Amino acid sequence: MIGLGLVGSRLAVSYRSPFTGCARDRGTGGALGIVRWAGRLKIPTELLEAPLVEALDTLQASRGNCVITAGDGPLTAPAASESASAWPRIRAWVARGNTLVVETTSLFALPEDARAELAPVDAAFAPSADASSFLVGENELRVVPSTAPLASGESMRVNAAGPRLVPRPPEVGPPQPGVTLKSCQLAGDERGGVLFVYRIGAGSVYLLLDSYAWTNSGFDQGDNARLLADITQRAIHDGGVLAFDEDSHGHGRAQSFLTFLAQLPGASSFAWLATVWLVLYAIGQNVRLKPAEPFHEKERRTAREYLDAVAQLYDRARAAPLVVEAAARRLRQLERATVEPPVAVREVLQKADALVAAGERPRIPRAAIHLVKQLIQTRKQYYGSRTIS
Repeated sequence: MIGLGLVGSRLAVSYRSPFTGCARDRGTGGALGIVRWAGRLKIPTELLEAPLVEALDTLQASRGNCVITAGDGPLTAPAASESASAWPRIRAWVARGNTLVVETTSLFALPEDARAELAPVDAAFAPSADASSFLVGENELRVVPSTAPLASGESMRVNAAGPRLVPRPPEVGPPQPGVTLKSCQLAGDERGGVLFVYRIGAGSVYLLLDSYAWTNSGFDQGDNARLLADITQRAIHDGGVLAFDEDSHGHGRAQSFLTFLAQLPGASSFAWLATVWLVLYAIGQNVRLKPAEPFHEKERRTAREYLDAVAQLYDRARAAPLVVEAAARRLRQLERATVEPPVAVREVLQKADALVAAGERPRIPRAAIHLVKQLIQTRKQYYGSRTIS
């Protein structure tokens, strides 16, 4: 037992799944823990299974909603025909009094016009030190009090090697009626900011450049959960919900019956098992994958083989008189078909009749063999290959 305990302590499993922010992902980089956390706090939640630009208009309340979209994929999901034309609709939805939380480590996940407005990419953007790693380390960032709608003194735990941003004044372009934009950095360090809030009309857009704080792995670290609770408390009202963008993670609406089947529990495992069995069956039934075998052409049966077999039977039965009688019968048929048969033919037939009448069955019938050869030669000499019809 002591040995098992020591070995077990050394074999403790530590894993880091890729950053997805998917509400159905129970891995370290998913957000299933946030969904369950919201349920414990009685916060109404909803999983959006339509492209974000369409799903925003399907929410029951027109204002007072908080939508979280995470990951490094396209913000508007591949279903949107033009990502550049989707941002104005999202912006208008935010301006009505809604909140959008964007979690990403790649600014290129934002539509081009949204990136130009919220986080313009220039020399002030510091990418992550190792984009392929999920978590290189953790560092604590103090939340900037100033005008942020969060309590002062709180802190975030984020990926130390994650990206940072020092934004320059946004170039919004021509002002829109009733829509104003104000930005504020909420958390950062000497490298730059990691959490920003942008005021658009009556709503807000939060931009988090981190793959750790609001995922299953880091949500309970520091004040990460408290910060998200403060955001949702201010954002959700008038019948609004906390919604998660699931369409960007492949959990969109079923477009066909096959798509519906693929979304059933265990469908992927069943598909893999079926594929493996089909491959094994194909390998087992495919003779081309077996070892090469030499080709042997089978010889066709000939008249000589038949004659040899009959001769062996006659030899074992000591049936020499039968062989002589058969050869003589063949020659006699030809002899009767002619008007004047040759004398030699009559003589050889008389010898054959005499041997058959004697009925001798010697073990080595030399006389019978000689007579059979004489009958055959006589037939070929006088009648050639003539046959009797």
